[in-house]
Formats: sequence, C-alpha cells, structure tokens
Amino acid sequence: MHHALIYIFGGTGDLSFKKLYPAFYALFRKGDLPEQFNLIVLGRRTIETEDIRNQIDERLSRELINEEDRERLNAFLKRIEYFSMNFESQEAYESLNQLSCELCKEEQAGKIAYLATAPEYFEQIARHLTCSGILQKNNENHRIVIEKPFGKNLESASQIDHSLQACLAANQIYRMDHYLGKSMIQNLMILRFSNAIFEAAWSCRFIDHVQITVSEDIGVGDRGGYYDHSGAIRDMIQSHLLQIVALITMNQPKTLHYDDLADEKVKVLKAMKVHNIETDLIMGQYGSNGVQPAYREEKGVDPQSCTETFVALKMQIENERWKGVDFFLRTGKHLKRRVAEVTIFYKNNLPNIKYKNAPQNRLTIRIQPDEGTTFHFNLMEPSNEQNIIEREMDFCQSCLLIEDSPEAYEKLIYDVLQADRTLYTRWDEVEASWRFIDQMLMPCKERQLVLHPYEIGSWGPKAASELMDSGRAWVEGD
Repeated sequence: MHHALIYIFGGTGDLSFKKLYPAFYALFRKGDLPEQFNLIVLGRRTIETEDIRNQIDERLSRELINEEDRERLNAFLKRIEYFSMNFESQEAYESLNQLSCELCKEEQAGKIAYLATAPEYFEQIARHLTCSGILQKNNENHRIVIEKPFGKNLESASQIDHSLQACLAANQIYRMDHYLGKSMIQNLMILRFSNAIFEAAWSCRFIDHVQITVSEDIGVGDRGGYYDHSGAIRDMIQSHLLQIVALITMNQPKTLHYDDLADEKVKVLKAMKVHNIETDLIMGQYGSNGVQPAYREEKGVDPQSCTETFVALKMQIENERWKGVDFFLRTGKHLKRRVAEVTIFYKNNLPNIKYKNAPQNRLTIRIQPDEGTTFHFNLMEPSNEQNIIEREMDFCQSCLLIEDSPEAYEKLIYDVLQADRTLYTRWDEVEASWRFIDQMLMPCKERQLVLHPYEIGSWGPKAASELMDSGRAWVEGD
C-alpha cells in the first residue's frame, strides 16, 4: 500500500487521544506507515485543522526527549487533516469524498475507516461511506475497523453485523478487541503449542482448575455514562475474558492463520457452560471509602443504578479435553491492584501419602502490568524432616526489553495496514460469545440476582470466595 487515507471517526474523543494517535505516531517513527498517508480526523466539533494538530502535539509532546523527535512529530502532524461533519448526513460524506480526492488521486490507494464511536453509529457510518463511494465493497484495499462492544446482546450484535456485511465484504471488516494485541496474549499460543512439556499436560487429566483475573485499581472515571449501560459482564467478560479462555482451551489449529485460529476458538466458545447461574455468578458494586465516591455517585451514573462493577464466574468447557475442569473468571473496577493474569493449577498426583500436603504446581501467565510467566514447583527442603517446599522458575519479559513492547493498538493498527486479520475476531466468535453471555444476562434481569457491595481497594465481595470449592482460593496477583 503506497498511499493510504486513514479516517478516524470520533477523532476528538478520549480513545483517539489516549490510544490511537500515540499508536499512529509510534508506527510513523518506525517507518511502518505507508510512504504516503493522510490521517483525516472526523468529529462534530467546529474547529480548524491547526487546532486538532495542536491538541495532538500537546498529547504526544509529553513523551518527546530530543530535537530529532520534535522534527519527526512536526512531520507527522503535517499529515493530519480535520473535517467537521454530521455522521448522519449523506451530504457530509460527499464533501468528505471530495476532500479525499484532493488529498490523494491514486486510484489504488488504501482507505481505512476507524470507527472510534459508539456502536449505534457503526451501521450508518458504514452505509454512508459506501454510498458516497469512499469505501467500495470487495475492494481489498478498503477496510473498516470497529471497536468493541459489538452490540449489547446477540440481537443487537447480529443487526450491526448484518448491516456491515450489506455494505462490505467479510474480509474488509476488522473487529478489534485490543486485548488480543497484547504481547502475552499472543504468547499464550506459543507457550502452549511450541513447548511439549506444557501441551502434553494441557487437559483435564493433569489440570485441576484455571483462574483468570483482569482487575483495575480505578473506578469508571469519566466513562460513567457508557459503563452504566454496559457493566462488567458486557464490558469485560463477553470480549476480553472469553477470548482469553478460548485461547487457553482451544485445540491446536492447523495453522496460526486467521480462519484456522477462529475455527478452533469458536468450538470452545460454543462448549462453554455455566451450570447454575444463581450460585456460579457473583456480581458486585463498589461503595465509597470516604475519599473516593461510590459507583452510584460517579458522574453519569444513575443514583439508583444496579449495574455491576465486579463479576466472579465459575464456568466449564463441555468437551473431552476439559471435562470436569472449573474455570474461575474475575474482573472488576476499584480492586486491590491492576493486574491481568492466568493461573493454571495442576492436580496433585503425588503417589506417596507422606507428601499429600505439598502445594499444587501452578503456571502463572502475567499479561499486565509485568509481562512474563512463573512456574511454581516442589522440592525437598534440605533437612532431616524431608519437608516439601515450593520454588519458582520465573521469566520476566518486561525486564528483557530495552524499549517498551509495542502497545496493543500499535500492533493491531499495523496488522490492518498489512491486511492481517489474525488478531481480530470473526463474526461467529462474537456470535458464540453473545449466546453464552445472553444466558447469564436474562436470568440476572429476571431473577434480580443479588448485587453485593464491596470496598474500594479490596478483591471484591466476600461472596466471590464462595465460588471456590474446599481447598481452593483466589490467587491475589503473583
């Protein structure tokens, strides 16, 4: 792709400034953007191009360290254009198409529309883009990127997908779950399939249970209006956590290419089950600690809100490989610390009853903030008592990097430019995950399941520990 026009809808929003512009600039610095490109920022506000350039400059300048970086940034800013428009007006898209033609006359130029907007705009933006001729169906150089959430349930997600596929071919649609761009998420597959010592013992024969925690130490902040219509189940479980479960539990694909990978993930997404919603799903909501506000006091949140900010879930994968293995998922706002990790607990198969109290072997995969892995194993303490002690083999990926590892957005945007959909989700993955989630959402609404209060800075409601059977306990961030 020699020349690319990149359209950022919602270009004045928080996502664009916090994630997208830093990612595009990082790619520009490395020479990973097309030789010729224009970044067209689209928003409703009536401002000048120079204004948006100054705002992006201010955001990116915080990381500049020398004059060479200043020259690079100035060159990057010159590629940015601002276009004020009403996303619902077809006439606005005709004008946008005219601007596009002025910026690039190359017929085979790549065009990428990044929809950093609310999902309710996805359908009309896609329709207007194709009706105006900015994007052409079946043109492999024309692509659209949509961010999760992909709808609010299966019905709405299906409607969005139907509308998108009426405008564009399936291979032109990139559904982004930014968690899949994280380095250690990608390493889940490498760890499993390129190390016989792990893959040979990756089944119910050897594994007792699996714990997955994705926690945040902050509240909803300025996202209260969005979050109050979403909640932790839709915001985190449906996308990030189910994708992690799928990567952990899928069978080895034929290749690591997009369709082969998606085929195996879909199989396990369809096999996911929760046996008893009333006992296996714990929801909570954070209260005030006297300094920080309770969830119901946050800006944009209904003072009577019953939206969950914490979820703990016990689930199973009903296939031969994972028969009888429990998967415990935990996610929430304002928890004790920010962490994302997976811990595999192995069965204690020691044949000698003398060692029956030996700790379980476990493998922890740290996704953030400290990327790496730790394997916990047992040895005999050098004494006359022959006591069993636990030792660790640790790999710290973050420690080995001279520079920061690429941000997830940087990696995923680069993949769009390369027409590589490997780390993007296929529609039937989204469909299968919503079918699973809908089975929980409907009972929650119908049965009015208990919403447990929890303290800011804790690991959530005490009731979450009751999910664990005797002898099990949550890992509190290795």
